[in-house]
Amino acid sequence: MGTLIINPKAPLLRNHDILHNHVKAIYGYTMIDAHNIVDIPAETPFDYNMVGYYAICGRYGVTASIVLGLVRDGKLYTKTLVEESDPHEYVDASQAVLNELSPTTNAQALAWRERVREALRSSNS
Repeated sequence: MGTLIINPKAPLLRNHDILHNHVKAIYGYTMIDAHNIVDIPAETPFDYNMVGYYAICGRYGVTASIVLGLVRDGKLYTKTLVEESDPHEYVDASQAVLNELSPTTNAQALAWRERVREALRSSNS
């Protein structure tokens, strides 16, 4: 899990902006400008309460990174998942992210992408 200390004297940013700036700092030029961040329900104050979906250009092409985030007590806590780990419950990636991904033969990534497409179809109907 990553931790970022937030400067209390800095201009106020929304939690989504804080998460996005953190991801930009980590991935830098490898991050493609296709992303979306959504709020997720948190059962306790210590649960991640937002998730960002990013298209990242890496050694084997463009893949999806799923970044869970929580801002609490002036700190950003993150956990990064990759599509190859088949993150079952995180399927709110945008069509823009899917459009950027390279073809893959990885079964877990293919299963995750299909669940995202299914969620997009059901949200459009």
